[in-house]
Amino acid sequence: RGGGERCAVKVVGNVPLMAKITGTGCSLGALVAAGVGANMQDEADLEGAFEGSLAAHAMFTAAGIRAISRSDVHGPGTLSVALPDELHKLSHAPELILNTIELVEV
Repeated sequence: RGGGERCAVKVVGNVPLMAKITGTGCSLGALVAAGVGANMQDEADLEGAFEGSLAAHAMFTAAGIRAISRSDVHGPGTLSVALPDELHKLSHAPELILNTIELVEV
């Protein structure tokens, strides 16, 4: 933050089954809004907005990856129940979220 260096990041991980669950886009949007709101110092803080958005996307991806790997998830219905549970668990284990973020050379 504030260093002036340029970099790019990407969130890695894909759970195609999440696209079959109604409301995942809305849930991600709410998580992004919360992350941006919590990270911005003022309305001009674009770095804070970026960090909040990145954190939300990384958290949602990590939760999806963890949820799909559960033995009780067999399709979109069971994934839709497991996803909020995994989001809650990740709120207590931020180190697991960092595994979905990669720096990219520009």
